Amino acid sequence: MIYEIRQKSLHKKYDKAILNGKCKYVRFNYLDIEAYDVGYDGDRRLIKTLSCTPIYKIPHGANLQDVFTIFSFATDYAMDFTPQDSTLADYIACVNDYLENHEVLKRMPDSQPCTKHIDTNFCKLISTADIREDNRNGEILDLIGFSDQRYALHCDVYYNSPAWYIEGVTANDINKIKSKIRAYETYYESNEFTNN
Repeated sequence: MIYEIRQKSLHKKYDKAILNGKCKYVRFNYLDIEAYDVGYDGDRRLIKTLSCTPIYKIPHGANLQDVFTIFSFATDYAMDFTPQDSTLADYIACVNDYLENHEVLKRMPDSQPCTKHIDTNFCKLISTADIREDNRNGEILDLIGFSDQRYALHCDVYYNSPAWYIEGVTANDINKIKSKIRAYETYYESNEFTNN
């Protein structure tokens, strides 16, 4: 119940920030978490590999639900088109390729995909600061995906980032969002609007 209340609050906060222009960018992060045993004493550790896409500009006219829809489709697309033995970097590259080749979002020119490794004690909570310290004072919305939901509970990121995945998004849903964004841009860039 507390998680659901927290999610409603996060969604409201980010939707408002996107609409008023405070939150201008989005980045998809995938956290691969593996547990392993160390030594004979049974000490367990977690190794985390965080891979992320470049930063993308959230277009004018898009809201939080549109962003969730776009990334849900892009991640499903990557799951369908990356081979079984693909690496995490291959998966992230496929998400990037979809977004850029289908001109869904515009990539920020100075931004690159990245990978980061974190190794910690099994019982230690993985903090948000360990994962993402460069959110540009709230301007970047970080969407986080987890390889294993059990280990995700070791992350305060799990509780402090919005639940974003939407099941069953279709290409038609993406086309509607693209049309909406184009219509918004056309309207606000038209001479008629600027002369009033």
